Amino acid sequence: MTEPIHYFKFDEEGNTLIDSVSDTTGTLYNATRDIGWNGQGKSLKFNGSGYAQLNTKIPHGSKTINLKFKFTNEVDSQQSIISNYASGTTNGRGLRIWVNNKKLYVQWHLGSFENKLTFESEEDIVVNKWYDLWITWDGTLNNDLSIFLNKILIGALEPNQIETQEYNGIITLGRSGFQSSQYYYSMKGQIDELIIYDKEVSPYDALLKSNNKYYTYQNNEFIEVEPTVENFKENFVFLPQLITPNENGIKPYKLLDNPSIVTYIEDDEVPIVSQTVIASTKVRFLVSKDKINYQIYRNGEWITIDKDNILEQGMTKLELESIPQEAWAEWVENEAHKYSFDILIGIYSENPNTPLMRSITVNYAENESPIIINAYIEPDTIHNEFATLKAHVKDYEGDKISFKVLIKKAGTDEFVQVSPLEGWYNRNASETEITQAFNFPYFNPGENEVKLVVKDERGAEAEWLGRIILSNTDPIITLTYNDFVMKAAIGDDDGDDVAYRVDFIFAEYLKFGEENIIKLEVKDTHGGYASQEFTVIGTYRGLMFKNESGEYFVDNKGEVLMDLLFDKTLIGGQTSETKKVILENRHEFPLTNIKIEPENPNFVDGAVLEISETEMPFNPKSIIQILEIMPVLGEKDFYVRVRTNRSAHQGGYFYIKSTASPIVK
Repeated sequence: MTEPIHYFKFDEEGNTLIDSVSDTTGTLYNATRDIGWNGQGKSLKFNGSGYAQLNTKIPHGSKTINLKFKFTNEVDSQQSIISNYASGTTNGRGLRIWVNNKKLYVQWHLGSFENKLTFESEEDIVVNKWYDLWITWDGTLNNDLSIFLNKILIGALEPNQIETQEYNGIITLGRSGFQSSQYYYSMKGQIDELIIYDKEVSPYDALLKSNNKYYTYQNNEFIEVEPTVENFKENFVFLPQLITPNENGIKPYKLLDNPSIVTYIEDDEVPIVSQTVIASTKVRFLVSKDKINYQIYRNGEWITIDKDNILEQGMTKLELESIPQEAWAEWVENEAHKYSFDILIGIYSENPNTPLMRSITVNYAENESPIIINAYIEPDTIHNEFATLKAHVKDYEGDKISFKVLIKKAGTDEFVQVSPLEGWYNRNASETEITQAFNFPYFNPGENEVKLVVKDERGAEAEWLGRIILSNTDPIITLTYNDFVMKAAIGDDDGDDVAYRVDFIFAEYLKFGEENIIKLEVKDTHGGYASQEFTVIGTYRGLMFKNESGEYFVDNKGEVLMDLLFDKTLIGGQTSETKKVILENRHEFPLTNIKIEPENPNFVDGAVLEISETEMPFNPKSIIQILEIMPVLGEKDFYVRVRTNRSAHQGGYFYIKSTASPIVK
């Protein structure tokens, strides 16, 4: 014999309720005691404002609940008997049992507030009559949740899913478990002997009778037995086994001729035929886009079904609810929001045995875009630091969400996708938090636009546009210059790295004797820009050789501007005329240790280049040394001639070079 996990007899005094098989307790609020259901012991009595709460839960999965109840007034409005359902939200789960307008209701919230199964009794609940209520289920999809009242099976609820999550609501008696006052639904009546099992338990001992023979049902077959008390105790049949189709799709009780349930009630000496076996209601579904062709979705494909075969081949409620979104999209050619369709419902009960057909039209609502909630960028002004885009995104239709981020830099005309670089980030959820961080390389100085685009899996998009300022100051230039030197101090108040360049405007190099425009340009890391232009007269720089007229023989790059020419052709053995040459210091600093010497004194056979510090007398030297300091733009004269002997037979070129040491303060 199966033992209960809780048994509250309610015979104790006071407001503390005692479980006789465990250490569980409960508390009675604003209620009293009265005579028990069988004239013995006590029961709980509620006057419309009291209730009781037990510090335990209805078992998750397989369960049996048995209690006795009686109402002491006409039940024209809702009055709750027992509940472990304590939330009116979408997370609500659990059992609720109440009476309203004299009908008994059993409601079973399997996984959420919307997913509920509801039973309504056919017979009225009579005032001042005790009722023995049994609710039992094995926790699987194979059997119904069966409802028995006074030893009679009065209904069944066909589960469309198992209980995937245990509910923590404690048991409330005499009112609803809802905490809000409008849901109290307080009872005027009595409750006695609450018994709870964590298994499916038969509410009574029963055999089957057919043609004056008695049977039990074991191992998928009927076995004839004598209707003795012992056989009732040891071989009783649990009715849900008889109304659930076997592997051949046949309900076992149909194998007997006109079967009826035979029950044994304690203290009775003979069996009592209590009722004819009834079957649970069958409901099946077909769907149609044109009310001509009807289909089901099974084993991953759409199958056309003759609507007259709806009860044998139609979809169960679980199958209908389990059709994946992709299959619906395929069925309506991926344009669900443009369609409506019809659901044909076939309802059949063997008591009464007249099939019913119903049809309802379902209109697809146009797909709504996801909602972008509380989007912002923080901080909204940056220089080198990161700015973070945050947003909460939700699709109220339950579609999965994708997103991407685009940026239009200050001074540009188009948005460029930056995250991800292409495609979308996909989130396997219909509600999500988005966080994306960006720093200065993504922006230009000034006001930049940031666009968040979200999309649901059916293609509906939503956008949010934000702005972020990249602050930046231009670089700084402090410039001084003269004909020879440009000096500049460059920097950036933001601490950015800087780069610079110097350009000759309208020329490739500095032109001597003309105005030259020189431009200094500076750029920082973020593209900040500064420039300055100035004009100088082109002049040579360095140690320069020139003639008496001030004309230079070479420029400061060493390129020849003119030659030192002698006026007549020499005959071997003659000496040329003497030419005056001036050495000028065109450096920006004084010079010392100045030396002047021919680069190649024997430039041809039979001829020699001679230099002298004086013209008269001409004292030939191989090198002229100037020991005194030559100031800036200082000059030193020296003289040059060519002496030949009789073997000289041709002319040639010669070179003179000078070296010096700078004096730098």
